[in-house]
Amino acid sequence: MNSIVVYPATSRQFSVLEALLAEMKVRFSVKKEKAKDDSLMTKEAYFAMLDERIKEADNGKSVIIGSKQELHTFLETL
Repeated sequence: MNSIVVYPATSRQFSVLEALLAEMKVRFSVKKEKAKDDSLMTKEAYFAMLDERIKEADNGKSVIIGSKQELHTFLETL
């Protein structure tokens, strides 16, 4: 028998589909997806990012903010 893979966009859609399949006595399984953790990176990627930031600072592309007022002024320019 063939299978159908469905990706509901909301939790409400998921609940409706789950109830419908249960009511129809259709055998189904729920696969929970792991949330992607964007905060994790490889050691090599981390060091590459640091090297890039150091190069930017050496080339004068960094901003030094020494006070709250300087921060507000900088943010207003963005």
